Amino acid sequence: MPLFIYFFLYSFHISILCTYFLRSCYIQKIHNNSELPKKKSKKNPLTKNDKKNNRRLAGERVVNENVIGMLKRFKIIADKYQNRRKRFGLRFNLISGIYNFELS
Repeated sequence: MPLFIYFFLYSFHISILCTYFLRSCYIQKIHNNSELPKKKSKKNPLTKNDKKNNRRLAGERVVNENVIGMLKRFKIIADKYQNRRKRFGLRFNLISGIYNFELS
């Protein structure tokens, strides 16, 4: 599955919403591709298939969080963005390019 990261600017704050691993229940109404891990209860324990799916989701979440953490090494992404909004996309793409260049 492809990894999609959506970036929204709201009063110069950066909030990151991923299509996977969203912890709020209402977020599925916004993003059709979101997947939440199954939770067990006393009456309904998890099946082996559910546990396998939860492990897959957890593995993908770790990779996503590591990428976001690497991008936050740049203060312009980690802190409140105080420059012009129209240049944010350009700057974020440049930082992402630097990160991708380090990977190759």
